[in-house]
Amino acid sequence: MKEQKLKPSQTSESNQSSESNQTSESNQTSESQARSHANPQKNPSKSSKRRRRKRHLPPKRGTEVDPLLRAVQLIDQTIREEAKRLGVMRLSPIHLDFIIGDGESLSHSPSEDFLEKQSLKLKARIADQVHRQVPTQWRRGTVYCFHTDQAIEPPSHDSIFTGYDALGRPQWTHLLPLCLQMQVDHLDRLYAAPPQTVALLMGAPIGASPIPEVRGGRVYEILAQVVLGPLSANFRPLREGDLRHTLTAQMIMTQPEERGLSVHLNLLGLDPDKLFEEAARGDPRGPLARARNSIHASQREVRRLQELINLRRINRERIPEEAEKILLSLKDQLLRVISGDVGRTQHGQKRHHSMERPTSEAWRDANRVGVERLFWDSHQETIVVVGPKSRVHIFSDDGRHVTSMRLGSGELERKTGQGRWRPLDLERSQRFRQSVKSRIQSEDGRRRPRQQRGNTSKT
Repeated sequence: MKEQKLKPSQTSESNQSSESNQTSESNQTSESQARSHANPQKNPSKSSKRRRRKRHLPPKRGTEVDPLLRAVQLIDQTIREEAKRLGVMRLSPIHLDFIIGDGESLSHSPSEDFLEKQSLKLKARIADQVHRQVPTQWRRGTVYCFHTDQAIEPPSHDSIFTGYDALGRPQWTHLLPLCLQMQVDHLDRLYAAPPQTVALLMGAPIGASPIPEVRGGRVYEILAQVVLGPLSANFRPLREGDLRHTLTAQMIMTQPEERGLSVHLNLLGLDPDKLFEEAARGDPRGPLARARNSIHASQREVRRLQELINLRRINRERIPEEAEKILLSLKDQLLRVISGDVGRTQHGQKRHHSMERPTSEAWRDANRVGVERLFWDSHQETIVVVGPKSRVHIFSDDGRHVTSMRLGSGELERKTGQGRWRPLDLERSQRFRQSVKSRIQSEDGRRRPRQQRGNTSKT
């Protein structure tokens, strides 16, 4: 091969290009060395090492949830839900034990069947521990039925427990019939605008007791109960169209198997869990919060009474008396909560408590008005007699006079238009007429001998 000889001009150009490349490379290295001396953190090799080390750092605390902590939280939530379902008011310590591992290597993961068996054992252990804290024949918000051996919920939000029948089944009534039965004064409060709350204390025994054969030696006694109604679910003044609740607070005594006597505060008509949740979200000084605090205070008194029973510092005969004291205190506190939000002007109070109510005209109006002036109050289950001059008289279904009042302008049209006062059916109106006539005749029969005796004394 022949060697190619460069021309003098080409050699000079190549030498010049090589010299320029060398000078540019030397300038770049000198600049980079100067930058590295001035700022050593800009070294690419060191920064890449630091980035690699940062990737392997453990996560910051709080960014990830500890799985063991999450497992304990789930177990705690399961226990509390089970206790709440069974009516446990105060949870005692729960001791659990379960097996993890069966001699296998750590690389081996347990089978699904093994985990399911352990889960079932854990659930059974939780149920056994919680059931031991539940008194026999009692569950919060219910009444025990000796006939079916079950806890029975009230049939409605305004039902009131009145005792048992001969077979041990719970019996229920409503507020107005109970007030008439107990001959409560000032029943006109139920028809005020807005209605005022009536409070009743029912001591033991509550109604008739089941026969010994039905009771079967089971200890379940309602020592006393307090009835408050009508009231709203948020303890604020009632308005037209609001759902009217009747709150019943009971003191219950039971004796679970192989255990001593237990006393408990039971609430019917209002769910205490919902009440407490709404109170926590609402105004801390509002009526719901004050009602919650009153119930909590009564629960503390019940726990103190239970401690005295456990220490045998109080005998069984004194338990009903102490139970009534707790309920009386709860009644007074709840009435203060309700009355603090129901305001009347001085003129309204004077008019409400005055003797201007047309009670003396009740029987005469009931005997004279036409059938079109007789109505049925669907809320109170009473008969309404609309007399002249805006007089209105309230009677029970069996003809007993409850109260009288005067209606404001347009109030009759509003009550009939809303469907609360409905025309009285023919059968009920005939029965009511007959009861009114019989009561008037009996009253006249009592007056005549007095008049005759008065006339003879004058002669």
